[in-house]
Amino acid sequence: MRFIPLLTISLMLLLLTSPKKAQGLGVTDSLFNLLEATQNDSVKVNLLNDIAVHFYTRDYQEILHYAKQAEQLARHLGDEKNLSISLNSMGFAYWQMGNYETAMLYFRKAIDGNKDLKNKNVLADTYDYMGITYDQQGKDSLALAHLLMSLQIRENLGDKKKQAESFNNLCGFYWERQNFGEAMHYLQKKLTIDEELGNTEGMAMSYANFAANLYGIGNFDKALVYYNKSLKIYLEAGNKRHTATLYNNIGTLYTELGKYDEGIAYLSKALKLRKESNNRVGYAGTLQGMSEAVFASSNNYPKAIRQCKEALEIAKDLGAAHVVIATYQSMYNISKKSNHFEDALHYLELRNTIKDSITNETQRKQLTEMQVKYETQKKERKLQFMEQEKKILIQGNQLKEFRLYLLIAGIVLLLIASIFVVRKLRGSLKTAHDEKRQVEEELFFKNKELENFALRIVEKNEFLKELKSKLANLPKQPKNSVEIREISNAIKLNLYLDSDRRQLQMRIDQVHQTFISKLTKRFPKLTKSNKRLCSLLVLELSSKDIATILNITPASVKISRNRLRKALALDSHANIAQFLITL
Repeated sequence: MRFIPLLTISLMLLLLTSPKKAQGLGVTDSLFNLLEATQNDSVKVNLLNDIAVHFYTRDYQEILHYAKQAEQLARHLGDEKNLSISLNSMGFAYWQMGNYETAMLYFRKAIDGNKDLKNKNVLADTYDYMGITYDQQGKDSLALAHLLMSLQIRENLGDKKKQAESFNNLCGFYWERQNFGEAMHYLQKKLTIDEELGNTEGMAMSYANFAANLYGIGNFDKALVYYNKSLKIYLEAGNKRHTATLYNNIGTLYTELGKYDEGIAYLSKALKLRKESNNRVGYAGTLQGMSEAVFASSNNYPKAIRQCKEALEIAKDLGAAHVVIATYQSMYNISKKSNHFEDALHYLELRNTIKDSITNETQRKQLTEMQVKYETQKKERKLQFMEQEKKILIQGNQLKEFRLYLLIAGIVLLLIASIFVVRKLRGSLKTAHDEKRQVEEELFFKNKELENFALRIVEKNEFLKELKSKLANLPKQPKNSVEIREISNAIKLNLYLDSDRRQLQMRIDQVHQTFISKLTKRFPKLTKSNKRLCSLLVLELSSKDIATILNITPASVKISRNRLRKALALDSHANIAQFLITL
């Protein structure tokens, strides 16, 4: 079974705002009647935000219309809570329309508007929105950090319903990365709370996500049962956004089962709903899935590629990196199966280039995120200090002239100072621990990046060799023999170019500077070839992969290993890779 990206089989991520959203079966006339009748601005700003929330699954332009009015009124009243809620709503609308940069702008404004961090539940909503937006942009570390910050606030508040929604979003995060065990862990936590609270729509969400996880492990029949249970609830609720997602998922599942007519029918329903609701990201994702279904059904290469290009144009315009990557992957799959090998290689290289650029951007954003965390913690500490100072002043006023009270006040101040010092020390230790863990995580991800880069070189070289072999087996006709020979020579030349290997070595030198330094200091007589082999062995690559990267035979790799073993003074049974890792 092949794994289809989440944009095709997608978990329904809950974007959290107020209880009215979860209950929403449409905007009631009573809200509009109350809005028209009231003259109280404090009541009016709450009603405007409630109306905006009721449009969350229906009309994004209406969200902007009412949330903008709420924002203006909240600023006039100095109402920080309703100001943050209205900014969250506008950010949500832009998120749904695929305008991620504008969405993030409003989410950051919501945090700024929540100056004293008093409205913890609204702050948790903002972090949740930002986490899901980062996820859509392919910024994994920032996405997970914000989702976990949101969950922590909700656990501290004891809000079970909000915790369930956080568990759902964490389930979606891990599902997209094919970590089904962790996804099911969070999903089970969510379902337990939904059943405890009797939350019907929450249970529908859990059914859909159980189906997605069952799909991920290949249990298609059971997945279809859960999808249909969820679809029934959302159709009755009139929830177009989640209904479109379910149509999309069921269509992809039928395509996977080889039932192409049913699959295309459901995908067409999803396209229609997503177009009606102006969900351009969802529309592009479904279109990408439709291209694979069309090709599998009819082998219509031009139509499938045309649909991919339309999806690609929308995704690039919106900056939806995950859709761009998945679409290039589909174009690679379709071109390869159609024997358009040159196009396939081109799409594969474009896909890999986008993935590499996302990795670099994520590292830059992590530094910015650390600064944001620092400023947030600084505000919280300032608030705590002000509260403590207030208590001390009250106690000082009560002590007056009595020595006994003065003595008690001194003891209290000493205890508070001691607690402050202990907390500061604990905070310093925690910060040091977090920084150490971050460095270890960064090193782990950089090692994974090196390994993936090396494997892409292997994949590229094997693909070129396969292509060269197929060219060699083509009938040699006079009219195309010269072109075939030129293509074959170009492939051969590409196989022997050192640019990929030099780039890999340069990345290894950057990531493993300490390792190379230790190796050179301990074994100064090692040759340049020895050090290159050591760098590849540390990545735990097989002899076959090393041979492909260096464009030599596995036998030559074995000879090089034996020479390296002697240079390192290891016996014949020692594991060279393990020795180097523990160096």
